[in-house]
Amino acid sequence: MKKLLLLLLITLSLQTTEAEKISNANISESEETFNVKEITQKQKSKEKNWTFMVYITSNNNLYEFARPNVQQMEKVGSNDKLNIVVQQDILNQGKAERLFVKKRRSKVIETVINKPESISGTPESLFSFAKWAIEKYPAKKYALILWDHGSGVIDPSIWKVSNKFIPFNLYIFNETTGMYELNRNEIKKRGICFNDVFEIYLKNQDLKEVLSKISSQLLNNQKLNLLGMDACNMAMLEIGTQIKNFVNIMVGSEETEPGTGWNYHPILKPLKKQDLTEQELGIQIVDSYQAYYEKRFTDFTQSAVDLKQINDLEKLINIISEELIKVLNSKNKTDFFKTIKKIRTSRITSTIFANIDYIDLKHFLKSLKVTINKKILLDNYKNSKLNLDKISIAADIAISKIKEMVIKKTYCKTTPKASGISFYFPTRRIHNSYYKTDFALTNKWIEFLQAYIKNK
Repeated sequence: MKKLLLLLLITLSLQTTEAEKISNANISESEETFNVKEITQKQKSKEKNWTFMVYITSNNNLYEFARPNVQQMEKVGSNDKLNIVVQQDILNQGKAERLFVKKRRSKVIETVINKPESISGTPESLFSFAKWAIEKYPAKKYALILWDHGSGVIDPSIWKVSNKFIPFNLYIFNETTGMYELNRNEIKKRGICFNDVFEIYLKNQDLKEVLSKISSQLLNNQKLNLLGMDACNMAMLEIGTQIKNFVNIMVGSEETEPGTGWNYHPILKPLKKQDLTEQELGIQIVDSYQAYYEKRFTDFTQSAVDLKQINDLEKLINIISEELIKVLNSKNKTDFFKTIKKIRTSRITSTIFANIDYIDLKHFLKSLKVTINKKILLDNYKNSKLNLDKISIAADIAISKIKEMVIKKTYCKTTPKASGISFYFPTRRIHNSYYKTDFALTNKWIEFLQAYIKNK
């Protein structure tokens, strides 16, 4: 009876009032020549189904991978249904080129030189590109792709360490299997590089700021239909929290990505002929990624996440965190700490990625729920039974929420239980930048991490 009551209370706590729903709803090949004025005027005069914007930050050791990705886009090209536009910085220069991509070739429409907007990895640069693309190439729906290295929710001090990471070293060829495998020894010493020349990158707070401006100033307070992150480690709960008010579909990888990144040809090809929904485009990106890597690489993930229900998931993690803290402060704290530590550090009960502070959220919750249900039956935990019940019920609902939110995922043999959303669970120390994230500022998870690390 108590379990049923708890379930009812937790479910009610997740429901949004009608007033809140109404309030949240408000946040919520025809060209024949490359005449720049003609292209711009024609695009303005007719709104297309999609504008696909690719922001390539390649003033770093990924530069050589940028041109092949643009060539993949050129295999499709823009037409009367689709705009494909790109901004790419030029290596070792304060210069960025803005391209309109047509079939078999691209045209430089605009060049930005020696301005804040020409330096990739800055809020000014990303917003300026989005403004240019949305105003000159209007469409019914917009996808913004961030192309570069990624570090997930943590903002590292990358230029304080050796920066000799070479993308080719990230994966090594196994002659026995004939496939590329993640070089985990290289990951441990790897620097996360963005704009190496100017030693700058977009922090998570910068990303939120830019997306907010895009929504309010360029999209009439509507959300971007899709934000894709062709980068490592970005499919995280905390990243979803940062962008949820400005983006409908988030696409990214829990694990690292090879330097070759996405294959843009199969991603864009359907958009040239049909009007995909934002969910269908997310699914197409994940399917294309799987087809590109499944026969050549042993370590890869990619997922498309619908952010509409992320508020419910955040509330559930908050409930779980509060109850975990209470049990960690009970007379059973020593035994319970060992229990959590075992779940967290075992690769059987947690999917641990190359960045060992990032683990799969659903796999952890499932393991936690199984263990908690066993603890409930023990006499020495009878004083914590109510807390354990709440954890078990909230974890069960959270697992269902994750299934609903992840509309498509792909994973490899080394991560068979990757669910599509990872989260931050360090075992030694909490990175200073994590305290600044929206998730840490609004959720009790940070307090649980502090209690956990204090007990280690």
